[in-house]
Amino acid sequence: MLRIMNEFTDQYVLGVEHNIQDDISQDELIRHLKPIGLTAFSLLMLSMPDEKLPKISKILPTMASEDVQKSWTGMFRHSVACTILGFRSYRYNRHCRVKADEC
Repeated sequence: MLRIMNEFTDQYVLGVEHNIQDDISQDELIRHLKPIGLTAFSLLMLSMPDEKLPKISKILPTMASEDVQKSWTGMFRHSVACTILGFRSYRYNRHCRVKADEC
């Protein structure tokens, strides 16, 4: 069984995999995946390529090798995702405090 975040997210992603056309563009695929949210999408990206998601795996880029990730950031896989998502959340929340009318 696919395990990205939770059963709902996994079933949604599997549904997208099943229903997309072979010639779908990356932009269209990302629009279909928007409902899963940034955190689940980030975890999905970490799993690429995934044999359970052959159509999605053909369209989305694969993660850099562990060696490359470590040489660029000092971390790899979920550590990188947690750091990036934490920074993104911090920036978004800070933006909302400064410009509350835009959030």
